[in-house]
Amino acid sequence: MTTREKTLPTSLPRTLTLIETLGFGLTGLLLWVSIAPSAHAELGIQAMWVWIPGTIFSVVINFQVCQLGQQLPSVAGGTPNYLTHL
Repeated sequence: MTTREKTLPTSLPRTLTLIETLGFGLTGLLLWVSIAPSAHAELGIQAMWVWIPGTIFSVVINFQVCQLGQQLPSVAGGTPNYLTHL
């Protein structure tokens, strides 16, 4: 065992339940409720060319972050820190 391994702090226990974690993830939805309608109104019929790729991209990112969260449980900081590992 190296000196570095001896000095690493122990990981924090997970204290949030699945429902609480999902609740934190849904708080960003409140921002979309206020911004999305005005963006959609400005784009008109061409809005689907924004929403469809954006939705597909978001789903792929969420699956990637889910996989990285399972593989790297010690990473803190949320989605941005997981995305740096892609």
